[in-house]
Amino acid sequence: MGTASSFAAYSFYRSITIDHTKAGATTDLSNFPIVVSGTYAYLATTGHGGKVQNASGFDVGFFLDSGCSTGKLNWETELYTAATGVVDYWVQIPTVSHTNDTVFYMCYGDATISTDQSNQHGVWNSFYKMVWHFPNGSTLSATDSTSNGNNGAIGTPTATTGQVDGGALFDNSTGVITMNNATLTAGKSFSVAWWENVTSNAGGGRFSFVATGSCGASAIVRGVAAINLWYAPNCGGTVSASAAPTIAASVGVWHHYVITATDPNSSTPANFTMYVDGVSSAVAASSSYNAGGGNRGAGYNAVLASPANATLDEVQVLVGVQLSADWVKAAYNNQNIPDKSAGAGGFYTVGSETAPITGYSLKGFSFNNTSLK
Repeated sequence: MGTASSFAAYSFYRSITIDHTKAGATTDLSNFPIVVSGTYAYLATTGHGGKVQNASGFDVGFFLDSGCSTGKLNWETELYTAATGVVDYWVQIPTVSHTNDTVFYMCYGDATISTDQSNQHGVWNSFYKMVWHFPNGSTLSATDSTSNGNNGAIGTPTATTGQVDGGALFDNSTGVITMNNATLTAGKSFSVAWWENVTSNAGGGRFSFVATGSCGASAIVRGVAAINLWYAPNCGGTVSASAAPTIAASVGVWHHYVITATDPNSSTPANFTMYVDGVSSAVAASSSYNAGGGNRGAGYNAVLASPANATLDEVQVLVGVQLSADWVKAAYNNQNIPDKSAGAGGFYTVGSETAPITGYSLKGFSFNNTSLK
């Protein structure tokens, strides 16, 4: 007899194809969060000439299957604009291949959906301890997108345009955003990523990511004219500084910075790798380190502090992992120019609009003694 297909009520889908040449050179990327960002008029609501039915855009979803019913992905909606279709979605892709283009599907137009179908926390795996998007550009928010609840208490910074949607403008040497929860684990390797646009070299300020714990502090310090890396534990051991590579700040230009560091112990100094715009720019080892028996405390708090005249965006903190060179390169390529239609070098291509296959499958019927299987 005929068996009903399992299908969603989405009216349309478009393929999104990731260019594998932009996704790293040597390894596939697992559970990689990409940003789908741009102006897509068809994602406006029907009242504004688009094809989305729900006023909050809840009937936009991402799937591995073009039928829009299986292979549902985790995604976070940073921005949905009903009037224009301007969107920023963070979508976790299970595997991004470095040898073949990766394809997934954006589905939209389903009047039966009235609740949020996304899974924000699922986008950011357990290594992510804090993700601050600073969304919307109008009202500054340092809400953590991970499940850890590491929300920031905002001091003097204000909302402005960022690299992806909104950003945090620090316009004096006293600006600070403080993490509320001390949940970062001490004594592990870590990675910190962020976008920054220096608006002026005046003021002599710096960008500091400071992680303080019961056994001292580790800090990443960005000077106005150079980036200086510090790991400064103080548990009865020696406070030590890394070598300080000089990386000039480009005024008025967005740059993507990533710092990774190994876990220091009682006999091995921390080693840092610095990436600027996806390229490894400096590798440095701390000059000396004695951890006082290796006790480095149970937890870290964090402060994002004191950049003079700069906008920051997309601050991500990971603990227990050093991001690979391929991961860093792919993240830069994706967040720098997400969609190929926005410029040469884009990370993905959006396909043409198609209606999902719906209806019934025929299996085991017989017509004129001819079996359909």
